[in-house]
Parts: sequence; structure tokens; C-alpha cells
Amino acid sequence: MQLKLFILPVKNLAAVEAEMNAFLRSDRVLAVKKEFVLVAILRQAYTLGMKSMGGFSLRRKILYAKRTTVKISKQKDTHMIRNKLIAIFAVITMVAMIQTAQASLTLAQLAAGQTLSIDDKTFSGFSYTPSGLTSFDPSQIIVTATQSGGIDYLTWSGNISLASAGIASADLLLKYKVTANAGTINAIDQGYTGSAINGFLTVDETVSTALGGVPIVGYSHLTGLDISDPPAEGFDLLDIVPPETVLYVTKDIGFGVTSANGGFITISEVTQSFHQVVPEPTTVVAGVLLLLPLGASTLRILRKRQTA
Repeated sequence: MQLKLFILPVKNLAAVEAEMNAFLRSDRVLAVKKEFVLVAILRQAYTLGMKSMGGFSLRRKILYAKRTTVKISKQKDTHMIRNKLIAIFAVITMVAMIQTAQASLTLAQLAAGQTLSIDDKTFSGFSYTPSGLTSFDPSQIIVTATQSGGIDYLTWSGNISLASAGIASADLLLKYKVTANAGTINAIDQGYTGSAINGFLTVDETVSTALGGVPIVGYSHLTGLDISDPPAEGFDLLDIVPPETVLYVTKDIGFGVTSANGGFITISEVTQSFHQVVPEPTTVVAGVLLLLPLGASTLRILRKRQTA
């Protein structure tokens, strides 16, 4: 069976939407089938299958996937076209609500005043202070905010390094503010990807509720032997007690060549995660109930036309 596939992005979908609508104008809905399936590989599949032409599919990472199959025939029917578009709009809306999201900017752009937003988090107030580094370009450092599995992440990626023919040291100070616009942050984690030849690499993070850096409500220390938290070791303080809506984060990345023969210290990625207090079950149920009128009305329209 030949397939006609449409992949609809959540943003900037005008061109694809216009192409899909043009294709649908000659079709008529015959049947609708909806079901929930448990997907072990965390993949969501939304599929609209045509009677003889195929449909479109969107795939995103979640535990439960809703599969919708719509059979249509080739027949111009203005009222039916409207019904098909209503059904597709409902599917696209639900995809937008649960998909894994991502946003990226360079460190230079962020330090110039831009912000990143993901889930309910807003990251702002970025600054950086390098000292002694042999490789560091803020316009080549990509800062990416992602949301997956209910956890929000902020990742710095790029070449940050110290190369020396003798004993040397360098430092990079990164600062930013994170705001939770719904709920509160109750834990922080961090990790890095890097290496040290004839030297050491450390990543110290302090989290405060005030711009000045005090009081400190969270702390994490990473070394060459401890490249990620959790688990918490020593003086690590990963739980934010009580949970907060606004946090000021400072990352201090230290580079050191300890051999007179020189060495090379580099870090290519630093990741920060933010864990949030989960809404009460009643809140989640209320949110789901808000979607029911749209889904129910769409099914009533399609079933009425199917039996007509």
C-alpha cells in the first residue's frame, strides 16, 4: 500500500499544514478508531491511515501512546473536510502538549540578554568569566534546554580547554537564573564529559535563592573520579529544602596542569538537571478533563457523518 506521510511540527507548520489540507480536500472520512497502547521503547505514534493512500505519523518519547486511525475515501465534501481537520487539530494539540521539547542558543547570545524556556522553566541572567583558558569561544558554546520524562535539563556543549607546556591553571565561571513558572524545584543534579592529562578538572556548583549567592540551598562538587551527581558525596547538597520557584546557579569549572612537562585539560559538555515537585493527582486529572470536550465533540461529529 502506497503511503502519503505528513510530519507536522508544533511550531512553524504553515507550509506542511497547507500541503496536507490540499491533499485532504478530496477525501471523505469513513471510520475512526482510537486506542491507547503501552510502548516499551517510549515512543508515541499518532497515525492517520488512508483507505488506499496512507496517512501521517508523528513520533515522540512517552510511556503511553495514543493511536488514531482514520479511514477516508476520495470524495469532495466540504462539511466532511471540516470534520477531518477538527480531528487532525485535536491530535496535533495533544502531540504538542506531551512531546519532548528542546531550545538552544549560544552562550554569547544568552550573555547578551536572551533567554531560554522549556517546560515551565525560564533560564535567564546568563554570564561567563573565563581566565587562563587556551580554547574558549562563547559564540561556539551551545546552551540547550530540554525536557524529557518530567525532568528539565540545561546543557553546555563546546570546546573548553587548557593546553600548556608546563604547570598552569585556568577557570571558567558560569552564572544564570532559573525560574519555575508552575510548581517548585526540589532537587538539582549535574554531570560532565571531559578529560585531564597530567592534571585535574573540577566542577563546583552552588545554588542560592538570592542574586548575591547567599543563602546557599544547593551544592555539588565533581572531579575526575566523580563525573556526575547523584549520588551525593561529601558536602554535596542536591535536595532543595524547601522547594523553590527561583534559583541562582553558579558553576565554577577549574582546570589544572600539574606536570612540568605540560598537559591538556578539556571539557566538552556540562549538564544540569532540575527536578520539580509533581502536581497533585487531582490537578493532573483536572487537566485531562479539560481535553475531553474537544475529543468527545470530535468523535460525535465523525461518527454522525460515518452513519449518515
